[in-house]
Parts: sequence; structure tokens; C-alpha cells
Amino acid sequence: MVEHVDRLRTVAVCGAKDCRGRAGHADLLAQLTSGDVPCRVVETRCLDVCSGPVVVVGVGERKPRVFRKLRGRKQRRDLTAVVAGASMTDRLRAIRVTGASARRAVSRIRPR
Repeated sequence: MVEHVDRLRTVAVCGAKDCRGRAGHADLLAQLTSGDVPCRVVETRCLDVCSGPVVVVGVGERKPRVFRKLRGRKQRRDLTAVVAGASMTDRLRAIRVTGASARRAVSRIRPR
């Protein structure tokens, strides 16, 4: 008999000085670590996107998603819904990082 094990989605939050100093960073971390969102949060070194707060959703998954400028309350709410499995909103699509910048951010994920 195979036991089903749910894996928590990993979310990396940039913890570099520029991102930590941006509006919403502390609120974002508090929201993600509150226990309401089923995820594992890892605070990282600089992800080299520098429009913070910067978050990578789905670290270790086939297609992680990178978001920047997560400063607003509605953006943070939408992000927590995406982490829980909801579809991405237009608000998040507008701040999603793609291409080489996203690949570079994912490759730089290392815990602080």
C-alpha cells in the first residue's frame, strides 16, 4: 500500500536589504508564515531582481513563478491564494517576472 503524502509548496522570499526595506515585506512574511497558507517559507539572499519584495512560488517545482513589487494588500492576498492552489490573477500577471530575470532569480535561491 502506498501512502499519500502532501508536499508543502515552498515559497522563497528575498531577504536582502533592499527587499526587506520595502513596504509590505514584513506583512508578506507574516501572512505567509501565519499558518493560514499551506506552504514552507524560505528567506533567501538577494535574488537579483531588485524591485521588492520579490517572491518565488513553487521552488523545486518544474515551473516556479517569480513575482516582484508585492507591496499592496490585494497583491499579497492574491499571492497567498496562488500558493494555496488558486489561479493567477491579472494583478499578479502584471508583476510576474519572466525570461532570463526569472531564471536568474530561481538559480540564486539560497537560504540566508
